[in-house]
Amino acid sequence: MAKFNRPIDPEEIKASKQRTMAFVMDEIDKERIPLYKHIFHALFQPKRLALVASAIVIALIILFNPGTDSPPIDTEDYQISTTTSDQLAELSYISSHLVAMDMTVSNTDILFLANTTTTALEDNMHEFNQYFDMLRVYLDDAPFEDATTFNVLSDSEYQYEIIFEQENLTYTLRLNAGEDGAFTGIMTLDGITLDVTGSIEESNTETKFEFDATNGTDTISIEYETEVDNNESEKSFVIETNINNVVSEKDITVEKESDEWTVKMTDNDDTYELKKELEDGIWQYKLEYEVGHKEGEARITETTDINGNAVYQYHISEEGIERDVEVGKPDFDKEREKDSDNETDDDTSSEQSDNDDSPGHEPDDNPSNRQDQSYDKVTEPTQLTV
Repeated sequence: MAKFNRPIDPEEIKASKQRTMAFVMDEIDKERIPLYKHIFHALFQPKRLALVASAIVIALIILFNPGTDSPPIDTEDYQISTTTSDQLAELSYISSHLVAMDMTVSNTDILFLANTTTTALEDNMHEFNQYFDMLRVYLDDAPFEDATTFNVLSDSEYQYEIIFEQENLTYTLRLNAGEDGAFTGIMTLDGITLDVTGSIEESNTETKFEFDATNGTDTISIEYETEVDNNESEKSFVIETNINNVVSEKDITVEKESDEWTVKMTDNDDTYELKKELEDGIWQYKLEYEVGHKEGEARITETTDINGNAVYQYHISEEGIERDVEVGKPDFDKEREKDSDNETDDDTSSEQSDNDDSPGHEPDDNPSNRQDQSYDKVTEPTQLTV
């Protein structure tokens, strides 16, 4: 306890108090240093100098060179591409063909071996021959890409023009594109004009179309999808038509697998499958079908008859029945000429109608003299070359 009984030195106590007061005043002076000096001291230490310099550079870049604006929300009109134009050419080709089919007959008679037994395919030959003529183009590799011209128009009421040529026929589609892939326009084929509306939806591997064509009271609606995966591709068409108040629906699928194309068509309960094969150096079309619950197949060859007209020769095998049938190729040009001649004849006949009841005038009941007579010609048994 002796160390706590030291004598107190007043001078030493006074000096201690002075040191304590000086310390307190120094701390108060530090708190009065301006804020910018604290910031300057904190920022411009050697370790932080590089970081501060980088921050200043970034700030200056943002301030004086903001760069390009962020892309705005896409509200502009849809831009039709070359690939899309090829697909639109397909739709215009099918739509125009369907309307023309109803007004077109084959340019030659149907010839077949004379007997009383016919096949289910022959009972539907006229309509199927028209569809075959339309769909066989899909059995060629890239038929639309190589025959389609795509134009961006200026000084026109339409933005785009798509022209597809096939066998001396020209299909022309003129369109305006709107937002979200919508489009409107017109298409023409050999004097036939159709109003067109529709829409396009695209992804990386798939494209979908809705396509509506109208000619007077005739309407055609097509839902079209195309999908590509490596060396395989598939196109599907769901086609609804109302032509001359006759409503029908057909499903058509075009498939490519290992460089081989196949066209399949479903018409109610009837099915058709079409391929193209090279046999003995001649391209032939092979058809397998089920029509009216009867199954059969046919080999189809394109050739010309003795008058130089293009014809299709069918060699049909159906449940033990063998048939050879020759069907004229549909010819839009000739039918259009025929319609024109009929209009002229109608005008002439109307001018002479007042004389129809005159004495000595008798109506002509001979079917062979009627211009619009459509019939199938039965020949003597003849083996057609296939």
